Amino acid sequence: MNLIFFDGVCGLCNRFVNLLIEADKNNVLKFAPLQGKTAVELLSKEFIHELKTIVYYRNYEIFTESDAVLEILKSIGGIWAIFYIFKWIPKFIRDYIYQWISLHRLQWFGRLDRCRMPTEEERARFLD
Repeated sequence: MNLIFFDGVCGLCNRFVNLLIEADKNNVLKFAPLQGKTAVELLSKEFIHELKTIVYYRNYEIFTESDAVLEILKSIGGIWAIFYIFKWIPKFIRDYIYQWISLHRLQWFGRLDRCRMPTEEERARFLD
């Protein structure tokens, strides 16, 4: 299963999910908010309480921060897989940039009043 856990009330996170839904032509990705039941069942408490990173859960393996983003883009393939070249940048540099953006994301992109609600067409791709 290719499952993306995201902060359901983060404006940037929701925009990224919207982009992924549009880009994922083969529907390989599923989505769940970090605030939901699925996250509680599959993830450790640090991810759920801190809400500092997107989490990519693929075949019982967990990716976070820049690794999560790059692995997600690789999974959907097509032109998006080209971004995997950034894997050559040392992880500490990629994660520093990721953490800096994460620190400012709510200030720059806002906080939503509630978690993103999928449309009828998207409903099968979302877990609670």
